[in-house]
Order: sequence, then structure tokens, then C-alpha cells
Amino acid sequence: MARLKIVLIFFGGIALFSIFLIVINDADDPVSFKSLFRPISFDNIRVASITETSAIIAGSTSKAVHCTVEYGTNEQFTNTASDSDMMNMVHTEHVVTITDLEPSTKYDYRFKVTFDGVDYYSKIKSFVTSPKTGPQSELTEK
Repeated sequence: MARLKIVLIFFGGIALFSIFLIVINDADDPVSFKSLFRPISFDNIRVASITETSAIIAGSTSKAVHCTVEYGTNEQFTNTASDSDMMNMVHTEHVVTITDLEPSTKYDYRFKVTFDGVDYYSKIKSFVTSPKTGPQSELTEK
């Protein structure tokens, strides 16, 4: 997350007020002046596991919040899923399981948080579900 550092420099008893921006971009969000003052940031958003019909999305937020994942094809975020272990509590570490997906299909996803009445979104990412596997044939010995 980008951080703001305020430094006071004294010259002969007069304080000069200087602001230095220390840009450390270890988050998924691009650094901008606006993002320095954004109350929510996202980090380490990733696909933790994937099958032909499901995906587990994980990541963290800078504050403890309720978090959902919006997902769909062609950047049409028509579906949502929430933390499975949230139990109506807020978290900074989020793990969301998405089910009922189609095999060999590209899905776009993003984290969504509503904080103080404002919606915040992570960067859009994508994954492709695994291909459908055929029926297993039984081996017989002769």
C-alpha cells in the first residue's frame, strides 16, 4: 500500500512543513494520489484453487470489512459470492468459494467492499476453469 510521510524540518527555529510521498507499491492497486487517501485497499488477490466447476479466491483488505467477489464472463459481473466462514463478522483476510461454474470457461472477477456507504473494487483479474474430464474407464485384467 502506498504511504504518506509528513516531515517537519527546522531551520533556525522556523518549522518548514514538507510532504514526501513514499511510494511502495506492494498492493494490487495502482498508486495514485487518490489511492493514498482511500480508506480501503486490496492486497494479494489471487485464485487459491481451481477445478472444472469451482474456484477459491483469496485476498486481503486494509481494514476488517465484509467482502464479496463479483464475477462473470466478458467483464459482466452478474454473480456474487461471499466469504464462506464470515459468520456475519468482518475480516481482513478473505477466502471466497465460487461454485456452479462451467468447465474451460474464462471468468473475470474482482473484490467488492462497501465502506461508509462507498463501494470500493479491487483490480479486475481473470481465471479459466479446468477442462471437463471424461468418464473414467475401468481397467480389467485378463
